[in-house]
Amino acid sequence: MIAVRMTVSIDADGALRGVAQRLLSRRRTLLRRVGVAIKRLVVQRSPSRRQPERRPRWFKLRRSWRVRTTDDEVTVRTRNPKAHWYEGGTSPHALAPVRAKALRIGRRFAARAQHPGQPPRPFLPSAAEVEAVATPVLEEQIRRLLEEG
Repeated sequence: MIAVRMTVSIDADGALRGVAQRLLSRRRTLLRRVGVAIKRLVVQRSPSRRQPERRPRWFKLRRSWRVRTTDDEVTVRTRNPKAHWYEGGTSPHALAPVRAKALRIGRRFAARAQHPGQPPRPFLPSAAEVEAVATPVLEEQIRRLLEEG
């Protein structure tokens, strides 16, 4: 009778260290993919032409989002100065001409006008929504790294 004894040992720490090193070496790419996924969510929720608006030039907000990636963080931002008006709304306020003597409102002219304000239309995702978007992207990338070996 022949007895065969086989022992299999897995260096779990070494394997995890290898995956961790590969993740760290590709972290900028991973963060970029997470940033692009978050940007998609923000663009979907940004005001669009389908929403009733008076000033079409404000729709540039949707196209103004940019993803910036460094070694340890990703930033999704816009330089559109009107973005906070959509997010937080505006209170009623007076309008006055800056370079002219009167404001043109439709077909009329006025020295002053009262703006009724704008309700908030939040489009920035919460931390939970960002996590829900980022988690599947990271899981997919980790799965690919584990499959590569």
